[in-house]
Amino acid sequence: MKKLLSVASAALALTTVLTSCSAFVRDIRISGDTAPTSAPSATVTKVPVSSADVTYYTPAAGLDPKTALDQLADTDCEGDIFLIATVTSDNIGKNPIWQTEDMATYASAAARISAVSDKYNLKIAPFTLDYDKLVPTLAENIKNYAYTADLLVVPASLAETLISEKLVLNLSRTAFFDRTAYFFDSSVTDFYNGVDCFAVYGDALCPPEATLCVYYNKKLADSVGAGDLFSLCKNGKWELDSLVSLAEKGSLASDIPLSYLIQSIYGRTYSEIFAKDGSLSKPDKEMSAILDGITGRLGEKLITENAKETFKKGESLFYIGRIDEAAELAGTNDAWSLLPIPSATADEKADYPTVYDNREEKWLFLVPKDAAISERSVQVMSALCAATCDEAKIDLRKSLYGYMRTNDARIMLDLALAIGTRRSRD
Repeated sequence: MKKLLSVASAALALTTVLTSCSAFVRDIRISGDTAPTSAPSATVTKVPVSSADVTYYTPAAGLDPKTALDQLADTDCEGDIFLIATVTSDNIGKNPIWQTEDMATYASAAARISAVSDKYNLKIAPFTLDYDKLVPTLAENIKNYAYTADLLVVPASLAETLISEKLVLNLSRTAFFDRTAYFFDSSVTDFYNGVDCFAVYGDALCPPEATLCVYYNKKLADSVGAGDLFSLCKNGKWELDSLVSLAEKGSLASDIPLSYLIQSIYGRTYSEIFAKDGSLSKPDKEMSAILDGITGRLGEKLITENAKETFKKGESLFYIGRIDEAAELAGTNDAWSLLPIPSATADEKADYPTVYDNREEKWLFLVPKDAAISERSVQVMSALCAATCDEAKIDLRKSLYGYMRTNDARIMLDLALAIGTRRSRD
């Protein structure tokens, strides 16, 4: 018999791991064969609300989790168990929802689970399966009218299989779902869906540690007459041409594809940049012309091999890399600072684009067909994203502060992470 998750098994596992002070529990691992069971009992009243009827609060800069959660509809689930199924494998990155204690954003992730649990009076817990076992396990449970989990958090590569196998719900037909809510990323969500919506990408899944920034060697900046880059950036005049003009004199090192960076800077959508398999699409004619112009200007000053090592040796003015690489760069001999990715043109509002490492696989939310109550699953998914706010970025900032050699680097860290503001993302 297929191994199935029963409510009794989940309840027994939770008894051993729940504490009175936190809903961020350890992993549930199921062993032994169990008979198919019905979904757990629920006390949620199903209100006939369509997604079009839901109006979400539009956040101001620096919105806090409590205020964000207060804008969402309340539901008392009377202490029900709510399982979020996820997967593990040697070939996938770290889960953004169920984080390990070694991750810089662990504290905010734990607080987020706790806040959502308190709002809906739920006991939220993870259920982890091997990457290759989620699809067959879910399929077997659905076939036998058995419960697996209320929400799925999986890499995009697995999400498409779940959708094609018809194992997940069409959220467009579910109450409380608003595809246009500010805490969902429409560019990425639209890429994986059509008119119907099965997979969702939102704030809770964005990895701030994968944010790209521009590191610069302060000694080389002085030698090429770069001027006060800190003030240039603060005044909204840090634009792509500024980067290229200075790189012509002092070089630019990056192992991030220039085509990806340029398209992101110019606001191309996720679907315009990426193919379905996660590879980069060929830039359109306009972007190709811009890219050719930049690569032509830089010539040998564009360093794409051993880019980080070149910067660490003091042989390149700029290095475009992940913001969490600051820890590794702290040991370099030359003093450095950092800047956000530049804007396409000067912007007095200093609204610089947030661009993530293109090698970072996206994780997505999906609701399995055997979820206890689909509306509740949508509410928890939405709440996790709404409650994210700046908390993960603030956690990361704390972990990186010690590696910043100058005060201006610390200030630029806030700007690169977009702390206290909301801006467009890749």
